[in-house]
Amino acid sequence: MQRSEPQISDYMMKAPRSVHPGSSLKKALNTMTQSGSHYLPVLSGKRVVGLLKDHSPRFAASLLGSEATTVGDLMSPAPAVAGPGTSLYEVLDNTPDNVYGCTIVQDSNGKIVGLFTPREALAAIHDLATKNSGKK
Repeated sequence: MQRSEPQISDYMMKAPRSVHPGSSLKKALNTMTQSGSHYLPVLSGKRVVGLLKDHSPRFAASLLGSEATTVGDLMSPAPAVAGPGTSLYEVLDNTPDNVYGCTIVQDSNGKIVGLFTPREALAAIHDLATKNSGKK
């Protein structure tokens, strides 16, 4: 059976790393550097409690030292979360209201399976525009 529209899982960055709210900024920065991501989901157990963006810890670390603050002190609370089967169009429609610029993709078992960041959004828009124009 063929899906009628693209899903967020078709475009998300797969298998992102995550951190705990009690983690140090040093650990978070190392995780971001190793993963090459500008965003880290913040989990307490399997529950998404926040999102850490790279400019927040880099700024704080430069002022305070990377051990002085925890992830929980700097994370953005209540980030956008969607299931992998969520329509790409629904996520794109909600993007202007998503003040954090990133949607965390979490499966029904609570596992973080992806991130949908501005990079993935631009790739999706390009792909959709190319398909609609008949160009490859």
